[in-house]
Amino acid sequence: MTDRSTVAQKVKAPDVVPPLCWICNRNEANSREHKTKRSDLLAVLGNPTQAAPFYYHDLSQPNRPVKSLNAKVLKAPIRICVECNSARTQPHDRAWERMSEYLRKRHPPIKVDGFVRCNRIFRHDTRREMTNVHLYFLKLFGCMLCEVAPRVPIDIAPFSDANERPCAPRSLSSIWEVRWHRWAVRPALRVERARGRYRLLAL
Repeated sequence: MTDRSTVAQKVKAPDVVPPLCWICNRNEANSREHKTKRSDLLAVLGNPTQAAPFYYHDLSQPNRPVKSLNAKVLKAPIRICVECNSARTQPHDRAWERMSEYLRKRHPPIKVDGFVRCNRIFRHDTRREMTNVHLYFLKLFGCMLCEVAPRVPIDIAPFSDANERPCAPRSLSSIWEVRWHRWAVRPALRVERARGRYRLLAL
């Protein structure tokens, strides 16, 4: 009588090619990015615990308890490589952390249809630091595009290339403010240009 476990061992599973990081297209995608910056979650919601969780709600499932800021539900399902999620994009993360802290503590608070003067946040190398902010959101946006790629085919090559070069792609100009001395606060809001100025409008 043949042992089933022995037969199972002889049957080899087909080779599965691990997915590549969409940013560099070289390394294995083995790292996950937070959908919302971990530092932002900590600053706004605090640190959840087993005894005092907060709750995550989306279209697939409402009110999922979150007991750690490292919970899988807080991270994008599309992975990138460790190198791109750390060394390559760390300046982008740091730039947004700095800007986010400024926006939260700004007095008076930001209002819709208002402006943010970026040189008050980044007094040195404003253009470079604002490019880093753009590239931070580009990383999140690229993960979202990859997630819907089977249903909505979108060429993300320009987004990958933007991480190789110190400039934000032109395709972002319709989503984010492209002038370096002023910035529209949230990409979810609409930016309108009138007489050479940009205005932030609620959707």
